[in-house]
Amino acid sequence: MDNIKIDYNLISERIEGQLLSVAGDTPIEVDQERQFVKIKTLDPKKIYFVVSYGSASVSFGQSVLTATITAISERNSFESAREILSLFAVRYNLKSDGNMLETISTPQMLEAFSEFTDGYRASMETTMTIVLRSETSEAIKKLSFKTPSGAFEEVKAISFLSSCTMDVRPQPLPGQGGFATSIVGFASYSFTVVTYYDTSEFCKALDDIQYGVGNEDNSFEFKIELKSGKEITRSFKCALVQVKQEMGDVAYVTAGFSM
Repeated sequence: MDNIKIDYNLISERIEGQLLSVAGDTPIEVDQERQFVKIKTLDPKKIYFVVSYGSASVSFGQSVLTATITAISERNSFESAREILSLFAVRYNLKSDGNMLETISTPQMLEAFSEFTDGYRASMETTMTIVLRSETSEAIKKLSFKTPSGAFEEVKAISFLSSCTMDVRPQPLPGQGGFATSIVGFASYSFTVVTYYDTSEFCKALDDIQYGVGNEDNSFEFKIELKSGKEITRSFKCALVQVKQEMGDVAYVTAGFSM
């Protein structure tokens, strides 16, 4: 099992890049907690984001790290800081990049206006859970669905379960000393994937199956990229579509496929 090394500087650089992308032309500065303490004078027109890391739990194949991002607004205003932090949470929540997955909570206001060194500023924060995964923690690297345009679109799987069953038939052949030799009659492969029910081409195709408005033979073409580096492209038949939605929760769909 691979050991997971937590590189705090690399994670901080990634968070900084994401916040800069959201902020656009608004002047911001992103610091870790120790760096921010050293700042003596705050720019009145600049928004400061302070990243603080909590405890990390280590399990087989992955580490889970908690972090808090505190936004300190520009002087005598908080609208821009709140908008940047909110957009950051919406844009990068549940985004995966390589072996890193982020979950980000909705920002909350800590203090609307409080005296802060050189003036009145607001403070707000959002919490993050960062999952660092090793190469051995995933069964597949990527599952892609062939869209009607011919391009492959990645299926963002929450969970993936595959199984291969074989019909093994004992055959009493002569010369085996009274023992039977097993022969495989046939084999079947199937998988079940759970993903968020959104407006992707994959979910649109599942809608066609579910409501009987297209794709009459239930055929789906998938490309499965294994962690070994192999790629398998095959056609499957859709055998199950199940959508679940509850008040206050995100809708998701469970889909089953067989060869």
